[in-house]
Amino acid sequence: MSKLGLGVSVILLSALTHSVYAQDTDGDGLSDADEITLGTDPAVANDTDGDGIFDFFEDDADGDGLFDAFECYGSQLADYTIENPSFETPDYLSQGYSPDDYSVSSAIVQWETEGPHHEIRVGQNAYDGDNQLEINSTGAHDIWQSITTDPGAHLIWQFAHKKRRFADDVLSLKIAPPPATDAADEVFRATSGFSWAVYSGVYTVPTGQGTTEIRFDPIFPTDSAGNFFDAVQVKQYCTNDTDGDGAPDWLDCVDTDGDGICDHEDDDDDGDGIDDLSEMSCVNGVSPTSALPPTSDMSPLGPDNSTIDTPYNWLGGNLATTVSALAGTVDGRINFTGAVGSSARVVFDPPVTSLDFAIGDLDNGEKKDLRAYDTQGQLIALTPHMTSKTSNVSLSSEGL
Repeated sequence: MSKLGLGVSVILLSALTHSVYAQDTDGDGLSDADEITLGTDPAVANDTDGDGIFDFFEDDADGDGLFDAFECYGSQLADYTIENPSFETPDYLSQGYSPDDYSVSSAIVQWETEGPHHEIRVGQNAYDGDNQLEINSTGAHDIWQSITTDPGAHLIWQFAHKKRRFADDVLSLKIAPPPATDAADEVFRATSGFSWAVYSGVYTVPTGQGTTEIRFDPIFPTDSAGNFFDAVQVKQYCTNDTDGDGAPDWLDCVDTDGDGICDHEDDDDDGDGIDDLSEMSCVNGVSPTSALPPTSDMSPLGPDNSTIDTPYNWLGGNLATTVSALAGTVDGRINFTGAVGSSARVVFDPPVTSLDFAIGDLDNGEKKDLRAYDTQGQLIALTPHMTSKTSNVSLSSEGL
């Protein structure tokens, strides 16, 4: 086991093989020493939902449609999690852009940088999804984010890295109270060749450290080309057990109506006699405290057969909304009938400053990605929420 600092241990996984610098008896991506630190069994590889991704390295370990961070931290989950971990925002391919390199601001990428902007490489063999980052695109500039951490907690970190050219690229991971710029803040140094390599480890949050910065410092090369980077994870290992049943909150079954069937397997989560399919997405413009599920006449999209691309007037004509399908098939109430990959845009005229709405029918682990844009078309960084069916979600911003 290589020890690089107090409470820090590391392991290297090849993208194609399991070559390791430390013993990993169960092959789950964390060394035996790391698992002992976490209090888990190093001889047992846990994949609770059977999806082929070990619990340590996925967002929804039990496959119930709720992020583990949401089940542990509720509405504060955004404070505890990394934004845009695989650089899939902006999603240029779905907008019709060709594979290429694109300069994107920190505000959109949601990672800070010492450089003038980030360079997102789109459609060019990313490790995860469509996008990857070239850290050195404008020079050897650090990138970083800060998250809320609980002193004494363990952060499971992971990232993918490879070189662009010539000698192997070298990237330093630093974790500390902001700013994590000292040499002593380095917890791991990756040296990678042309194939994606995935690195992981565990960092223990010191006493009194309520905010932790995650910083990546390109050591080599020092010019404006190199250090391809993707698939970042910094997951605070949650041991909360609110109901005292011996299982952490992120593994608990969510059963809204108490019928013994977990919501993600229940066709009528709230037990009101109406199938969840009939309680689909709609925007509630009547009252932020209206009972759920909202009725169809609350929708600014009109009745079920509303015409796509045609403005619909509501609230006495003071607001018009237009629904447009961006990809796949979407009907007039934003039912994603085109399955995975379908997306739609709702334009508000005039722009609104706050929005209260409900999202329904997240059966079988389905997820919906919500993005909001200002009147100039710039992406607004929002607190991400993953909800169960019939859960309230509220957002506030300037000019949605």
